[in-house]
Amino acid sequence: MSDPLFAISVAVLVAAIYLVVLRLIDPNEKEPLWALALLLFIGAISAAIVTASVDEEFRSLSLVGTSLTAEVTKFVAIAIGLAALEGISRLRGWSEFNGIVDGVVYGAAAGLGYAVGLVLVRELSFGGSVLEIVSSGSSFDTLWTNAVFGLREGIFGAIIGAGFGAALTGRGGALRIGLPLAGLVVAFGVHVGYFAFSDGNSVSGDSFRPLV
Repeated sequence: MSDPLFAISVAVLVAAIYLVVLRLIDPNEKEPLWALALLLFIGAISAAIVTASVDEEFRSLSLVGTSLTAEVTKFVAIAIGLAALEGISRLRGWSEFNGIVDGVVYGAAAGLGYAVGLVLVRELSFGGSVLEIVSSGSSFDTLWTNAVFGLREGIFGAIIGAGFGAALTGRGGALRIGLPLAGLVVAFGVHVGYFAFSDGNSVSGDSFRPLV
């Protein structure tokens, strides 16, 4: 039997590695680790909350329900995270959010947090590695699946974050609301398309799909 603590540790380790990579995306203005960690934490908490509050059949048995739940949760997490950064920025006198690239980075961080949160909830709920449900649960499988799953959710989060970034760079009126919603719609579409084209492909990390 695979060790749940190992699977959880791998999920956190993979997220930490991706956070370091995210910080290096913009060489001219690296995002502070504390800000990235904040978005990751909010993403993880949001995953735990939605797992406890949204009907399981809607979340797990419908392709649309799975994708919609995941992306709306990330959308809310990113909105809360960016609002928190804005509040901190006003206290400090300068902003950590300066454009679309920042939106992509912080959105990806929230997406990674969402992935970590789901892994934590599943491990605590099932008492064994989530991989045991669909595979032999080897250490390499655990590492690979967590890495792909985190990357996948990070990309979806980055799409939503790009919408927020575009909206918050000097745009007003309808665009300030419409661009984040457009990012959500695109992320939802990509999520559905991903499942449609990768269904049954173990390399894609879809061992997580039934429990999303």
